[in-house]
Amino acid sequence: MNTVTASGALYFSSAGNQGNLNDNSSSVWEGDFVSGGTLALVPGGNVHDFGGGNTNDQILSAGARALLFWSDPLGASANDYDLSY
Repeated sequence: MNTVTASGALYFSSAGNQGNLNDNSSSVWEGDFVSGGTLALVPGGNVHDFGGGNTNDQILSAGARALLFWSDPLGASANDYDLSY
């Protein structure tokens, strides 16, 4: 990587983005929003249905912190994101 970038080439890497939904090889959830209705735990909005009525996407961590990223501009999202633990 250092040799390639030192010569002026661009180097890109991804974290947890290997695989894809179409090949059934994704290690992350991928898809469009599907309303799963409302929950008392999350007042004032609809939750996402990940499929089959499942309204949560469990993240397992061995003591590491979880970071949530999305593609909306920082501080200017038109979407509602909720993360609970």
